[in-house]
Amino acid sequence: MRLIAILCILVFPAAAWALAPRLAFSDLDSGPKTGNTDGKGSGAIVTIWGNNLGASQDASVYVGEAEATAIYYWKNADGQLPGGPADLYTYHKMQEIAFAIPTGAPDGATTIRVRHNGVDSNTLPFFVRPGNIRFVKPGGNNTGTGLWNTPWASLSFAVSGAKIVPGDIVYSVGVGASSEVDVGASSKITGTATTKTALVAYPGTTVACSTPTEYGTATIHNNVSGGVANNFWTFSKLSIDTGFTALSIFGYARYIGLDLTGNLPGANQYSGAIGGNCTELADATACSGHRILGAEIHDYGDRTGANNFHHVLYISNRSPHQAEAYEIGWSYFHNNTAYQGIHIYDQNPGVGWRGTFNIHDNVIHNFAGNAINLNAAYPASYNVYNNLIVLDPSYSPPGGVYAQPAAAFRIEANTASFKIFNNTVYGYAAENQFQTAGTTTLQNNIIVDTRGVAYASHAAPTKSNNNLYYSTNNGGMQIPSWDSAFYKADPKFVDPATGDFRLQSVSPAIGSGNDTSATVPTDLLGTARSVPVALGAIGAVIGNGGTPPQILRLYQLSGLPIKGVAPQH
Repeated sequence: MRLIAILCILVFPAAAWALAPRLAFSDLDSGPKTGNTDGKGSGAIVTIWGNNLGASQDASVYVGEAEATAIYYWKNADGQLPGGPADLYTYHKMQEIAFAIPTGAPDGATTIRVRHNGVDSNTLPFFVRPGNIRFVKPGGNNTGTGLWNTPWASLSFAVSGAKIVPGDIVYSVGVGASSEVDVGASSKITGTATTKTALVAYPGTTVACSTPTEYGTATIHNNVSGGVANNFWTFSKLSIDTGFTALSIFGYARYIGLDLTGNLPGANQYSGAIGGNCTELADATACSGHRILGAEIHDYGDRTGANNFHHVLYISNRSPHQAEAYEIGWSYFHNNTAYQGIHIYDQNPGVGWRGTFNIHDNVIHNFAGNAINLNAAYPASYNVYNNLIVLDPSYSPPGGVYAQPAAAFRIEANTASFKIFNNTVYGYAAENQFQTAGTTTLQNNIIVDTRGVAYASHAAPTKSNNNLYYSTNNGGMQIPSWDSAFYKADPKFVDPATGDFRLQSVSPAIGSGNDTSATVPTDLLGTARSVPVALGAIGAVIGNGGTPPQILRLYQLSGLPIKGVAPQH
């Protein structure tokens, strides 16, 4: 076996293991192929994010078999112009491409793909349909048509419902707002799954919105009247500084590539950067089906630590109607002083959710309260995977005290079902909790203590196996008594001090996991998971001269001392 491993390394050069391009998500998932009057593209301007796409254009984007000839930018998703404001490069290592749907795109359901280094990526769904494309520009006039040469002047007018209909796309060319943007103030705007209305920052511009002192007001506000809300909206690449909530909830909305922040003074404000519930509505549509993807939420919450009612995300169903579960993925949350991070907390008269919550591929770095707190009082299913949660050993929120003990995970519920797998935790300030009266499965996670805090409470999950525990602070830290099939060893990250949580080739986490590849085919960096599966959110260093996972596994099978540790029982 040792000879086979050596021969494989000799036969297959590093270039043969170049990582395949991988698309993660887009901002728009439907739109027209004509009607763009900016003089560059034919149809809707779409932005896509993914890994291994290249830092600059070397090929093209295809909608069906039609090549996109209008590429607005192709770059690392570092939060800098001409790209969107969300930094999805520091940890996620993503690239970002903005392009226009070409006239040759097929009508109806089709796909988007990227070709890079002669290799096609996976595909994202897109629906080509009729619709209007409108613009808001400096010097515009609200009596205009909203076309490029006769643009509107303000966001509030553009989304009021006075001039647009469901399915229209509004691009703001650098025009922001310093007060509430009231969506549907003149007329409700609710489309369908294939006719979402959109407010998008035009490529190369910053759209800055703020309501710094307006308690109780969402900067982008879903105008609800007569129990009816606006639903099926997309908000893309906006920069929002809020004094309460950045965006209300819009049913089946897409919140994509946003940059959200805000200092929330006062001791009793209930808020979330994206937040709301359906208490005042006739049904639970507005609580349903959200997609929060590629958001950067940072420095959000009460800086004094006095407010116990702040949440980074706070979306709940408090109506007597069932709502559809939602997705939070590929986002970057950091230095938030809010009492809770990703928080689900339902109250009467809720009746629960249909479908499965997917909370995945997020990076949560330095937090004052619990990073992920799922306190679900009603039936629901949750998949929580590929999340990287990091609390620097020296980090303390402003004021020097935590809003509450900051666990990476606090999972507690009555009847919900949780699957928590392939996450990496590096530091926390309170022991994690995984007990529910429903079911909780804990698999393939890496949990590293850096402060001498117990790994988890004594309350047991339903099932736990193939988790790795390690303490940089206390070598004698006890493994939770309920985990009977675990690893206790240094996971051998490449360089935690610089935020590199890939696994070294000598890591005991390589190939040590329960097989989750069918459910989670890629890791946080978009790299295909090999079988046997590695523990944690990020696999081993591969590609670009690194060692392929197949070769790492051959080394392990050969008997060379790579793992250095066996499961403990």
